[in-house]
Amino acid sequence: MFKVLIADDDFEDRELLKLEIQKALGPDADAIRFREAGSVREAVRQLETQVFDLMTLDIEFDRMTEGSTPFPRSSRPIRG
Repeated sequence: MFKVLIADDDFEDRELLKLEIQKALGPDADAIRFREAGSVREAVRQLETQVFDLMTLDIEFDRMTEGSTPFPRSSRPIRG
């Protein structure tokens, strides 16, 4: 299973991105599990409780100030 978090403040953009990812993966698209976030705050909440293989972020810049920082610093190294 491949977990994808799509963070976008526009519902239609989230839906289009899901379709594009599914189209690009073709028959392998069945292995994808999408999660959605309509704001940075929602994305952070999901990132605190789940591990994702891929995340897309498309939030209007002025809406990113809804929290004190968009993404808290982590002491854990990011593995690539």
